[in-house]
Amino acid sequence: MADDPFAPLKDWVQEQAAPLSWEAVLGRAREMRAAWQETTDGITAADAPSGPQDGEWSPWHLINHAGAWLENATNALDRSTQDQSTDLGTDQAFYQDMPSFAAASERVATHLDRFVAQVEACASGVGENVIVTHRRLGELNPREYAVFTMWHVNDHEKQIREMRS
Repeated sequence: MADDPFAPLKDWVQEQAAPLSWEAVLGRAREMRAAWQETTDGITAADAPSGPQDGEWSPWHLINHAGAWLENATNALDRSTQDQSTDLGTDQAFYQDMPSFAAASERVATHLDRFVAQVEACASGVGENVIVTHRRLGELNPREYAVFTMWHVNDHEKQIREMRS
């Protein structure tokens, strides 16, 4: 049996999340939102052509992906605050309706705010047995999943920043 190529990432996520309180995660979520807003401020549809996800990505692709990712994460954290586990095996990684640049950008803004609000709600209490099952990383607790989500979104924010420079 081959080694799991995602095991090092899962180990890193768990190592990063272990010492963090929900309050610390909330601070990082707020920083993620601010960095995203700063990086994407001023991008226009002309700077971010849409198209199939199978070629080189533009900022539109990253924005479309981040919006869908954040929506999934926000929904998983919402269920976590209701003591419900989540299996993300079927959640979308992109908005399949190919939203316009403006619509995709609005979705990210909405879900960034919702994500921060859900992290704040998690700080008020999440059941000890709640898990979020990611299709690649397997079972994570909600705090680990929030840390993973922030790492993922921050990585795409950096990509957009590099495209703009």
